[in-house]
Amino acid sequence: SIDYRTEDLTPINVWIDAVQLEEGELSAYAPRLPVEIGFRCPVPGNIYYETEPARLKLLVYNAAGRSGTARINYSITDLFDREVEKGTLQADLAKGGKNLEIEMAPYIKRRGIFRLLAWVDEGNGRNGQPVEMTYSVLPPNKHLNEPFEGGLLGTDVSALRYDQLQVLKRANFNWILSKKVVLWDRAEPTKGDFRFYDEEIEAARKAGVVLVGQLLWGDGVAWSMKNLPAGDLRKPKVATWDETARAQFLKDVAEYTTAVVSHYKGKIKYYELTNEPYFQFTPEQ
Repeated sequence: SIDYRTEDLTPINVWIDAVQLEEGELSAYAPRLPVEIGFRCPVPGNIYYETEPARLKLLVYNAAGRSGTARINYSITDLFDREVEKGTLQADLAKGGKNLEIEMAPYIKRRGIFRLLAWVDEGNGRNGQPVEMTYSVLPPNKHLNEPFEGGLLGTDVSALRYDQLQVLKRANFNWILSKKVVLWDRAEPTKGDFRFYDEEIEAARKAGVVLVGQLLWGDGVAWSMKNLPAGDLRKPKVATWDETARAQFLKDVAEYTTAVVSHYKGKIKYYELTNEPYFQFTPEQ
């Protein structure tokens, strides 16, 4: 197990870069190799546009404090493992202390997805552990910084996180279908107890995506589904629907829909009312 301790209670992501395992008394951490490398990509999702200059940082960590020059080889292959570019970079280890950054220009001469491998040439036919980065080359989203209802690409997501939406927007997805934010079990988990997720909606606005809310009337919560003609989705549909239960269900639907649409007025313009209703209803119902 890894025990991480901090006095800062702010939620954060902790990235574990490496772990050193040893028996007996613990010693100070030391990298497995004297010179290690990695990549830092400046664009969300490692998505480059074919019309823009591509830049990438090659990070060099000189753990052993070596002097001289490190020879770093790299190879770029396409989706079909065909090599499209290869080369060698020279890192002057004396310039950056233990940490050195080298700017390189990845291959973007055609669209596609590419794999970049790089490794330190240790000499005498020995190579360091290769590091890998996958990136894409796409046509630019001409509406990257604004909502665009004329966009033809969309996808559904579970959570509306700005960092993830930023990647999708860069990949030309201008429409986002939210499968969680306005769903009945999240918006009204108990009768009359409405919950709203303004921070997630704001993340979508900030990312410049057009949001579609999924109301899904038939996929409600337990307290509402008991009034459906087929309250248990594992059982066959029934031909009759008790009038009292039907009236109560429609009343609950109206109150839930009104509360959600009113709260998000001006923020969500489009809604999907239901999906695959044949699970709960006959065509007549």
